[in-house]
Amino acid sequence: MIDTNAVRDAVASNIRAARARAQLSQTQVAEGMREHGCKWHFQTVGAVERSKRPVAAEELIALAEVLGAAPDALWRVPLTG
Repeated sequence: MIDTNAVRDAVASNIRAARARAQLSQTQVAEGMREHGCKWHFQTVGAVERSKRPVAAEELIALAEVLGAAPDALWRVPLTG
């Protein structure tokens, strides 16, 4: 069985790390997401990074572009077991 909380936490951690590497503020990420047609605000970025809001597939693709990251680097989840 998939632990959805663990998946969401891993994705959130990957997004935080990618934003740090890109040296972008939450506001800058939100602006980039809006340029891709997503209705994001800095609060949305914060909620995603705290695992409080899921990320849709199309948002993940746009987010990867904004962060200069490969999409699979954002959704990669460590295997356990």
